[in-house]
Amino acid sequence: MLKRQKTILAAVAIALAVVAVVYAPEPVRAYLGGKSRVAAARQKLERVQRWHDELVAIRKSEKDLLDQARSASAQGDLWTVVNRAMQELNLQDRSNLTTAVTASTSMTQLELSVTGASLEEVVQLLHKIFSSNSMVIVQDLRELGPSKQGKGLDCRVTLLAPKV
Repeated sequence: MLKRQKTILAAVAIALAVVAVVYAPEPVRAYLGGKSRVAAARQKLERVQRWHDELVAIRKSEKDLLDQARSASAQGDLWTVVNRAMQELNLQDRSNLTTAVTASTSMTQLELSVTGASLEEVVQLLHKIFSSNSMVIVQDLRELGPSKQGKGLDCRVTLLAPKV
């Protein structure tokens, strides 16, 4: 009986080995494939998290711009801001401010001309305009040179700002 048990055990062991060889690679492949799918999913998750962070940053900057535009509207429109800066520097008699035509309906465009001003006055004027918390853009600086009158500088600049 001992020999018979050994034969049965040997047959069962061979049968288990055959079953293991035939059926075991499938779960091992599934396990290894699962590991690679998990790694790919982690990479996708990281990419989506980066996109989320970028979108949050963009929305925050948009919110900051809207807040700045709202605070700028409290300062007044572009005409008011530039006119106030010219008055503070006593440049009204040596400057001209005209509305220019713009292609955009949401932007205000002004043409500012200053004649016979010192470089310091031109810099102070631009500084006052840009420090007014208004969203002002210099679209074009057409002229900045010696005055035709022989004293000071002539300056022509086109300014843009969102309409209030």
